[in-house]
Amino acid sequence: YTDMLWPTLQAAKGLGGSASIAELDAAVIEAEQFSSEQQDVLHGDGPQTEIQYRLAWARTYLKGMGLLTNSKRGVWTVTEAGQTATQPEIGPLHSQFVAAYSKKKKGKRKSGKSNVSSELDQVEAEAEADWKDELLESLLKMSPTAFERLAQRLLRESGFSSAMVTGRTGDGGIDGQGVYQISLLSFPVFFQCKRYSGSVG
Repeated sequence: YTDMLWPTLQAAKGLGGSASIAELDAAVIEAEQFSSEQQDVLHGDGPQTEIQYRLAWARTYLKGMGLLTNSKRGVWTVTEAGQTATQPEIGPLHSQFVAAYSKKKKGKRKSGKSNVSSELDQVEAEAEADWKDELLESLLKMSPTAFERLAQRLLRESGFSSAMVTGRTGDGGIDGQGVYQISLLSFPVFFQCKRYSGSVG
């Protein structure tokens, strides 16, 4: 799986910074030019293939290394650290994560609970009150390209596959497209990314 770390991160970047598992797997397989024979090799008795198995571990370790994150819906997103990481850094980051994980696992047995629950509750309540204002402020500060990428990620989180940003700023037309599936039916959906601080025309 360690050989899959860099290709997986690059695939996620190439897909706009976020992707479903199927999109990531397909992108890595294409980039690495795995043969059909290699793709057919099952891990153990299956049903998962050996490539899928190793890619799953690669995603898990990239998350632990702080380069990828994932949502409950299985959408994987490149973090800020992942955007700037270089290939020579992957090995040392992996070693650091493995060492830290081992140390944390040993320390769990010795550690006890700290009595700061009331303070944490107060902090969480304040954060809950402020998050909407912070979100709106962040959205208004975003570049148009970043806003389009956010729309792409939200579509993936909502169940779209093959979500792509195709438009450019000021094009006045379609900014992207995806495929949405309801039960047995799937159909293309086209979207526009519009952000206004005032009224929308």
